[in-house]
Amino acid sequence: MTDDGENAFGYGELPNVSMLAGAAWRCGYIALQEFAWDKNKENGRSGRADLYLCSSDYTQEYIEAKFDWLSLQSRNPKSVIEKTTRKALNDAIKTKQKRRHIKTVAVSFIAIYTKLTKYGEIYETLEEQINTIWQMPINGRKPDLLTWNFPEKLWQEDNRDPDTKDLTLGVLMLAQHTKETDTETEI
Repeated sequence: MTDDGENAFGYGELPNVSMLAGAAWRCGYIALQEFAWDKNKENGRSGRADLYLCSSDYTQEYIEAKFDWLSLQSRNPKSVIEKTTRKALNDAIKTKQKRRHIKTVAVSFIAIYTKLTKYGEIYETLEEQINTIWQMPINGRKPDLLTWNFPEKLWQEDNRDPDTKDLTLGVLMLAQHTKETDTETEI
């Protein structure tokens, strides 16, 4: 986040994947973004995987990510989160295919926005939403990871979108490892 409140959270999948790659790099991982990868061997099509991570002990993970927006006041956050996570999971399944030796992870970045103006309401509602999301099964199971970043510096009135009056609060990141039993599902 810049000093004037500009952030990368609300600009889609790629900036969020880049921040994840940067964090992994700072932890000693090799991080490679958007690399060519055979996602569908049956028809010979190549695709691109979002992120490759390799640790110093040579543990490798292939990350497939998706991005979406969620209103802090949403009465059904599960629908947005499940749809986004299902898309990431489908891509992770395509990346893995029958390669048992690789680990694939579906990551969802969910940018949270609000029209609320009172600081206390924002805090209270945000805490309720995070607790709700943490408890809910996503595509039949709890996420392997749920983390978030909601820097208060973003919550200034002059950071509101001039057209919609929405205020971006930050981002949730959910991750699920693929399992041998996972199959692609229509969305």
